[in-house]
Amino acid sequence: MKHAQPKTVYLKDYTKPAYIAESIHLDFDIQGHVVTVTNQSVYRCDDPSHPPLTLHRGKYPQLQSVRVNGQEVDHTLTDTELQIPYPGDAPFTLEIISTLTPSENTDLEGLYVSGDMLCTQCEAEGFRNITFWQDRPDVMSVFTVRINADKARYPVLLSNGDLLESGVMDDGRHFTTWHDPHKKTGHLFALVAGDLDYIQDHFQTMNGRHVDLRIYAPRADMAQLDHAMHALKLSMKWDEDAYGREYDLDRFNIVSAHDFNAGAMENKSLNIFNAQLVLAHPETATDDDYNRILRVIGHEYFHNWSGNRVGLKQWFQLSLKEGFTVYRENGFAQAVNDPVIERIDEVRLLREMQFPEDAGPMAHPVRPDEFIEIRNFYTMTVYEKGAEVIGMMETLLGATHFRKGCDLFFDRFDGDTATTEDFVQCMEEVSGKDLTQFARWYKYAGTPEVTIESSYADGTLTLSMTQKTPDTPGQTGKPPFVIPIRTGFVGTDGQDVREETILLTQDRQEFTFDGFTDKPVLSFLRGFSAPITLETDMSDADRLFLMTHDSDGFNRWEMAQKLGLQAILHRLAGGPRDQDYADALIKAVHALKDVKKPLLARMLTLSEETVIAQNIKTNVDPIAIADARHTVMQDIAAQAMDVMQDLYDSNAGDDIGQHALRQAALRMMAAVDAGHAVTLAEGQYHGATTMTERVGALSILADTDGDARQACFDDFYNRFRDKELVINKWFALQAMAKRDSIIDDVMALQQHEAFNLLNPNRLRAVIGAFAIRNPWGFHHPSGRGYTILADTIIALNGRNDQVAARMLSPMRQWKIYTPDRQDLMKQELKRILETENLSNDIFEVASKSLNG
Repeated sequence: MKHAQPKTVYLKDYTKPAYIAESIHLDFDIQGHVVTVTNQSVYRCDDPSHPPLTLHRGKYPQLQSVRVNGQEVDHTLTDTELQIPYPGDAPFTLEIISTLTPSENTDLEGLYVSGDMLCTQCEAEGFRNITFWQDRPDVMSVFTVRINADKARYPVLLSNGDLLESGVMDDGRHFTTWHDPHKKTGHLFALVAGDLDYIQDHFQTMNGRHVDLRIYAPRADMAQLDHAMHALKLSMKWDEDAYGREYDLDRFNIVSAHDFNAGAMENKSLNIFNAQLVLAHPETATDDDYNRILRVIGHEYFHNWSGNRVGLKQWFQLSLKEGFTVYRENGFAQAVNDPVIERIDEVRLLREMQFPEDAGPMAHPVRPDEFIEIRNFYTMTVYEKGAEVIGMMETLLGATHFRKGCDLFFDRFDGDTATTEDFVQCMEEVSGKDLTQFARWYKYAGTPEVTIESSYADGTLTLSMTQKTPDTPGQTGKPPFVIPIRTGFVGTDGQDVREETILLTQDRQEFTFDGFTDKPVLSFLRGFSAPITLETDMSDADRLFLMTHDSDGFNRWEMAQKLGLQAILHRLAGGPRDQDYADALIKAVHALKDVKKPLLARMLTLSEETVIAQNIKTNVDPIAIADARHTVMQDIAAQAMDVMQDLYDSNAGDDIGQHALRQAALRMMAAVDAGHAVTLAEGQYHGATTMTERVGALSILADTDGDARQACFDDFYNRFRDKELVINKWFALQAMAKRDSIIDDVMALQQHEAFNLLNPNRLRAVIGAFAIRNPWGFHHPSGRGYTILADTIIALNGRNDQVAARMLSPMRQWKIYTPDRQDLMKQELKRILETENLSNDIFEVASKSLNG
C-alpha cells in the first residue's frame, strides 16, 4: 500500500479559532491565463497566549508577498499552511499577494475554467485554492471584492453581495466592486467572469424590498432559463409564507456552469449552478429534469437563511444546514406539486441510496464524530436522512411549535454559527418538550428495524412493537430511538376509523386501543413518518385491501411495493409465481386509472434492484434479482396486455401524469412482447414533441438489439449533438442498458469523441450511470465492470479526487454479494489503494470499504 495514513479529524478535538478576520478585501486582477489575488484582511487575536496565525494553503495559489500593516514580515510556508508570528495586540491588516492559473485547476475547486468563463466552487475547503485563509466554517467575515479584467473577453464580472461600482480603467479594461454586508465564511465566496447573457425579473419582498433577479448563461443557452426564473420566484414567495424568511439584498444572481462537481452551490446572492439544474426546455429536458430544477433552485435559495445567515460551528454540523434545507426543499416541492407523489419519490431516493449507506462500511451518524476528508461526508445520510430527522421533530412538536422553534433559531444565531444541539435546544424551549432521547438520531448511525405484531379481541386492539438498530462501524449496542409511527385504523368500508401517531421509545412496547366494533385494517407508517424498516404480521389480504382503499396515497403505493417485493423474493427463493399479487394490482389499476395517474404509474413500477438487494443482505446475485423482477413484470403484463395497451393509448397527452403512466405501461408490455414494445417505442420516438417522450422511447429501445435501436440512437445524437446536457442522456441511456454486450458498450462509450473524463456531468452519464444505476451490467460475473470503475478512479486520482471518491459507492458493500464477486471487488479495491500518491479522498473511501 502506497499511502501514508492521513490525519483523522475528531469532533471532540474542536477548538475555536484564535484569530478572526473581521473583514476581507479581495482584488482579482485577471491577466491572460494568470490571476493575481490581493487579499487584505483585518484580523484580531482572541487567544491570550498569542499563537502564530496559521492559514490554510491549497494546491494552486503561488505566494508572492506577505505584509502586516504595510511591512514585509517573516513567515513559514509549507504545502498546506502559511504561518505568521503574532504581530501585536491591536487589530492588524494582513496583505497577501498570490497568483493562480485557473486553467490548471482540474479539481474544479477554487477558481477554475468552465467553457469560456472563470467561476468558483469553494465548499467545503476550496477557498484555500484561491487565497491563504482560515478555511473553516466558524470564521465569518464581511467581504468586499474588486475584479479587473479585459472587457472584450470578460464583459460580465460578478461576485457576492450588491454592486458598489463598475467602470472602465485607463488601459481599456474594466472593473466591478461588490460588497456583501452579511458576514460569511470563505466556502460561500463566489466569482464569475465571462462572456454571458442573462434574463432578468424582479421580486417584491413581503416588506417592500425590490430585488433584481438575474440568471446568467452562455448565449446559446438563453432559451432554456425561463423555468429556473419561475422556480426562483416561487421559492422566494414560499419561504416568506412558510418560514417568514425574507431576502436581504437588492440583487440575486444565478450563473449556469457546464463544469461543476456537484449540483449547485448556495454562494450568498450569487448561486453557481451545474447547467443541468438550470437549463430546461420541453425539447431538451424531461419532466423529471423540470422537477429537479424546481427543487434545487429552491434548495439553494432556502440556504440564504439555513446555512448562510446562520452558519456552522464545525463541518461536523453539516446536516444542520443540508438536512434542514432538504426538509425545506421537500416542503416546497410538496406545496407546489402533488404532495403524495413528491413524498413517494423522496422515500424511493432514501431507500435506494441512503439505506445502503447506513448498512455499509461508510455508515456514519447524521452528525459524524470524525472524518478524514469532509468532502466524503456530503452524503445521503447528512442530506436525506437529516431531512427525515427534522421531519420527525416537526411531527413530535406540531407545526406551530416547530415554526416558532425555527424562528427562534434563525433570530438567535443570525450572523453567527450554530450546532445541531443549538437547533434542538430552540425546539425544546418553544415546546417545553425534552428532546434528549430524540437527539440520538443525530448521534447514532444505522437504520432502525421495527417489528409490529397485533392481536384483537372484544373491541380491543393490542400492538406489540420492538426496535433494534444494527451495529455499524464503531457503534454497537445502540439505545432505542424515538420513532413516530403514524398509523391509520381503516374500517371494512375503506374509511378511516381513526388515526394515531404512536411513539415507540423503548426496545419493546405494547399499545392498546379500545372501542372498535370490528377489527380494523392497520395502515402503518403513513407518509413514511420515520426512516426505518418495518416488518408486520399484516396479511396479504390486508395489503391488497389497502392498495386500493387506503386514504393515504403513500401507503397505497407502499402496499404495492411490498407485495411486489414479496413476489420477487418468492421467485428468487425458487417459489412459484404469485398470481394473487398480479390480479390485485390489475384490480387497483382499474380502480384508479382515471384519477390517480402519477400514483398509478409508480404503483406499476416495481422496487429497484438495489432495494431488492437490501432485503436479501447476503450472497446477492444482481443478475438473478433482475431476472426475478422481470418475471414478476411478465406475470402482471401477461394477463393484462389489453389494460396496458389501453393505458398506453389513452395517455398520449402532455400531462406529467400521462407521461409517467404511459411509460410504465410500455415497460410492462416490453416484459411480455419485446417486439411489440419496440414497434411502439420507435413510433413514439419519431412522433415525440417533448424530451420526456423521446427519452422514454429510447429507454425501451436501449435494452434491445436491431435496426430500430441503432437508427433512433443515431438520430438522437445527430439531432442534439450540440446540446451538451442532452447528449449526457444519450450516454446514460446506453450505459444503463441490459444487454449482453454492455461491458463492451461502456468501453466503447469511453472512446467516443464526445466523452470527456474531466467533465463531471459526462463522467457521471457514462461511468456513474453504469456503476450505480445498472447493477445488472456492473456486477457482470467476469468482474470487468469493477475493472472499468477502478480504472476510472485511478485515472481521476490527483485530477478530480472529489468526484473519484464519490464514484466508489457501488463497491462499498462488496461483502453482501456472491463470493466470486466479493473476491473480484476486493482485488480492485486493493489495486486502487496501491496507486502512487493516492488522494486522501479516495483513500478514505477505498480503505474503509475494504476493511469495514
